[in-house]
Amino acid sequence: RIIIQLQFYRSYVFVVILSIILWSGLIMRRPEPWLLVLGIFVVAQYFYGVTSKSAAFLVTAVLCFLFLRRNFNSKWVHPLGISLFILIIGIAGFWQRGRLDFRHGEQDKTWYELQAWARNNTAADAVFIEPPSQKGFRVESMRGSYGTWHDGTKAFFSENYAHLWWSRMESLQCTDPDKLKESYRQNSAEDFARIWTDLEELHSEGYVICFGDMPLEGLELSFENKDFKVYRL
Repeated sequence: RIIIQLQFYRSYVFVVILSIILWSGLIMRRPEPWLLVLGIFVVAQYFYGVTSKSAAFLVTAVLCFLFLRRNFNSKWVHPLGISLFILIIGIAGFWQRGRLDFRHGEQDKTWYELQAWARNNTAADAVFIEPPSQKGFRVESMRGSYGTWHDGTKAFFSENYAHLWWSRMESLQCTDPDKLKESYRQNSAEDFARIWTDLEELHSEGYVICFGDMPLEGLELSFENKDFKVYRL
């Protein structure tokens, strides 16, 4: 945990931001080759895991800087051109993400439908047992979640939380990140009912979310769409 907390870019974000400001100022005043190379390390952290985007961004940025520097000598035209370039890049990024639509992320439409139903048709303190492979249920539903595999990333900062999260994954028989869906399908109505006995003192309502081809006998079906089913516990 201490290694994570003392990580340079996590603990000193303001230094990263300051380095970008200083680097930009140096490029505008003195665009030397070594400064352009230094920019690779400054910018690359924002494109983790997407090598092609990083390369495309850096090449485009360098070419635009050189073009503006060579063709615009006016003191106000030069920074204005760079600002316009950054603005265009930002708008293009938003457009690529979803045409400036901030209402939803990149999850499946049926997953959002389920969350909307939960928000509008269940008690505010209701809890949902969900497939660990899914993400973001609490965001749109505004309801409690028994836990997902992605929640385990918080375990790096708290040993107590890590034990709680791992015990929930074990109760769902989902301890292999490569087989989360297959493992979750092995649970029966009795397995979910057993989990609910530990939760019912804290929540007035309990539900379990299953994949569309995963029927649970003996439980009341409360919601269904093409990909998911919700049963009342």
